[in-house]
Amino acid sequence: MTHMDVSLSNLVATPSGDLVFIDFQYAPTSNLDLAQQRAYDHLRLVESCIKFMPTEVTDGYRIWLDTLEQCTDAKLRCCDLNPLIPALGRVLAEGSMRNAIASLFDEQ
Repeated sequence: MTHMDVSLSNLVATPSGDLVFIDFQYAPTSNLDLAQQRAYDHLRLVESCIKFMPTEVTDGYRIWLDTLEQCTDAKLRCCDLNPLIPALGRVLAEGSMRNAIASLFDEQ
């Protein structure tokens, strides 16, 4: 399953403290394979953190990438990120984050 619009604004906390994704208005796109769509969702969530969280928290972005690395399988690691680049400006604008993402996704 992919969301294609994952962000902090599309997460709600339940009374029990679970986080639930909402707002599944976008369908998967035919020009991206499943691995690319999954990568897009993961990286959009990281980007959302940069956009919506205070700078003193987002400066520690490495924890977000560590979490991403833990749930990244071999197929996801080797997917072509080039079609995603136009939509990931905030994530890719910061040099050390861009380098960490390139390392995670097999130097792309």
